[in-house]
Amino acid sequence: MIQKLIDTTVRARQSALEIMEVVLAIAVFCAVAYFSFHAAQSFLLKDWSNMSVMYEFISFILLILLGLEVTRLILVHSITVVMELMLLIIARKMLYPDITALDLLFCAVAFVLVIGIYYLYELKPIKSLEDITK
Repeated sequence: MIQKLIDTTVRARQSALEIMEVVLAIAVFCAVAYFSFHAAQSFLLKDWSNMSVMYEFISFILLILLGLEVTRLILVHSITVVMELMLLIIARKMLYPDITALDLLFCAVAFVLVIGIYYLYELKPIKSLEDITK
C-alpha cells in the first residue's frame, strides 16, 4: 500500500517536471522567435556594403541557433545536444572580428576537444554519469 503511494507520488512528480520543462522550452522558443523577428527588421535597414554588417548577421544567425539548441536541450536531455551547443558557442566566439590570437587558439583547442569527445562518445555510447566513472 505504501509502496503504491510512493510510486504514484514519484510518477506525479515526474509528470509535473516534464510539463514544466515543456513550458520552459516554449517560453525560450517564444523569446527566440520574438528576438529574431525584431532583430531581423533592423538588419533590413543596415548598409550591407559594410563588412561588419555581415559579421553581425552571422553572429545573429548563430545566436538564434543557440536559442533553438537550448530549447532542444531542455526537451531532449542528450549529451550529443550539449556537445552541439558547445560547438555553436565556440563557433560564434571565433567569428568576432576583434578576437585575439590567444582567444582563437583556445577556441580552436576547445573545438578539437569537443569534436574528439563527440567522436569517442559515438564509439562507446555513455548512458549515464556512472558509465564515465567506471
